[in-house]
Amino acid sequence: MDALFIWASALLLAAVFAHAAYGKMSAWDEFAGVVHNFQLLPRGLNRLFAATLPIVEVLVALALLIPQTRIIGALASLVLLALFAAAIAINLGRGRTHIDCGCFRANVAQPISIWMVVRNLTLMAIALVAVLGTPATDMDASRWIIAGVSALTLFLLYLATTMVTAPLPPTYEENFYSSRTGA
Repeated sequence: MDALFIWASALLLAAVFAHAAYGKMSAWDEFAGVVHNFQLLPRGLNRLFAATLPIVEVLVALALLIPQTRIIGALASLVLLALFAAAIAINLGRGRTHIDCGCFRANVAQPISIWMVVRNLTLMAIALVAVLGTPATDMDASRWIIAGVSALTLFLLYLATTMVTAPLPPTYEENFYSSRTGA
């Protein structure tokens, strides 16, 4: 497999995990509530998991950027993405679609949906590219630029897709009705 695809995949995953970690670290208390809402861990582990996950995500992002640790970072991203997909799927199966996915900050909160499972499965396929490929170590500057621009483009597409699939805000009528009924 071409080194350009491998490094574009690793750069994209690093951006996704760094972005997710930043959102969680900037709202740790909120994220602890999100973890609790998934109802998958014993109550005593929710805060520990919420405090640890963003640090793990940063370490995964960094590992993806270093040639000697890229495969470890990609494997770790595969495991995390599988766990996230499973947690969302379990709650969808329980009918708990109202809970926030916890992917980003609260100001971009999204109720969980099947789209998020598909998104994680897609990212897992990208992680497989980063795991299975053994890139040549001598990429020239132009190929690094192409890999970086490709990863940036895919990351922006990832963010845009996240925004497009977000639920629409309530309409004026919905806000007016809920204020009158107390709902």
